[in-house]
Amino acid sequence: MNANMIVPEPVSGLEFSTHADPAGSFRVFAPPDRYFVIPSMVRDLLQLIDGKRTLEEISRLHGGQGHPAIDADSLHRLLRQNFSDLVIVEGSRPTERAAKSPMWFRVPVLSASAANRVGSAFSKLYQSSFLAVTSLLLLLLHLGFVFLKLPTLPSFTDPRLWVIPILVYTVSTLWHEVGHISALRAYGQSPGAVGFGFYRMFPVMYSDVSRSWLLSQKQRVIVDLGGIYFHLIFAAACVVGYAFTQEIVWAQSAVLIYAGVLANLNPFLRLDGYWVASDLLDRSDLRKNSRHVLRAAVKGGQDSGESKWVRLYAWLSLGYFAWLAWWVGSRFIPRALAGVQELWGKLSTGSAGEGWLGHPVVLAGMILLLAFAMIGAVTLFVAGLRMVWFTFSPQSKPESQASAPEKG
Repeated sequence: MNANMIVPEPVSGLEFSTHADPAGSFRVFAPPDRYFVIPSMVRDLLQLIDGKRTLEEISRLHGGQGHPAIDADSLHRLLRQNFSDLVIVEGSRPTERAAKSPMWFRVPVLSASAANRVGSAFSKLYQSSFLAVTSLLLLLLHLGFVFLKLPTLPSFTDPRLWVIPILVYTVSTLWHEVGHISALRAYGQSPGAVGFGFYRMFPVMYSDVSRSWLLSQKQRVIVDLGGIYFHLIFAAACVVGYAFTQEIVWAQSAVLIYAGVLANLNPFLRLDGYWVASDLLDRSDLRKNSRHVLRAAVKGGQDSGESKWVRLYAWLSLGYFAWLAWWVGSRFIPRALAGVQELWGKLSTGSAGEGWLGHPVVLAGMILLLAFAMIGAVTLFVAGLRMVWFTFSPQSKPESQASAPEKG
């Protein structure tokens, strides 16, 4: 068939970012959850493909935009060989690849349509002036509470007092996800579902904000921090509740949320802080980039081609995961096992029948928390060892080229 007369079609649902990255590249989103980084010249080419124009017309229009000339035959080969995931040529179909996600179990709480409605309702909280003023007020309120009021409170040693704060914190994690989807709606993109799931072996709330890849760098960072922003709003309500009622349960709830915020700011685990670092450094898979930096350094100081900030992040990441493996293996797991042994001893001897430990809700909660703590500890221990092994092992296998990691 004459290549001049071939009419290519874009994959259904293809979308292009309107903001260039610092390097001048653009993102194209291919449903359901894949995106690609492409140069502006390629973006201009793909945007000419509408299922109506022939390759000859596309070639002529692309050249008319000031780009280097490319004939229809060369364009035909280019599209089939390099852009089969984005363009259908002569009846071809993009390769269906199952996305490998660490989120192996999901239970939606809000459907995509419901998430859009909820996100739209709270998107006003991201108006630039309101966001700046509110963030400043939240910072002052929480700093004042932590440094002025919290030291005066009694120690929270009775585990029974933590039952309600844990429930409050659980509710706040859903509000955290509303923060992400509201930020996404504020910038004109639609979120997917919000729900509960297991990320590897960790129970988590999740929100599908994969379409944030189409936003500018600054907007992506705000979406990344949206959950923390909403978490601090929730904590502020707890602080105000304590101020009016003097009920210690609200102070404890605020403390739990503070701990959750600090944990989420960790830039090395795939939490909000990691995505902030990824977007600030303009890398879609910062962990993979870090591993390549470290492997290049180990192999005789080869140039990884990465910026100094990515290289710095890579070495800090290696140090963190090495420390994590040491701390979990030598400190946390032995102490947790000792706690399990003590609890089991009390249960087996019947001495747990009195006091707070005898309460069935507290007992069940402690067993569940210990189980998740042990599973999480082992997972983190293995993650730390894998990072160190990948860096220094001479026979580490190269990583496969998977689709971009999902945000959530």
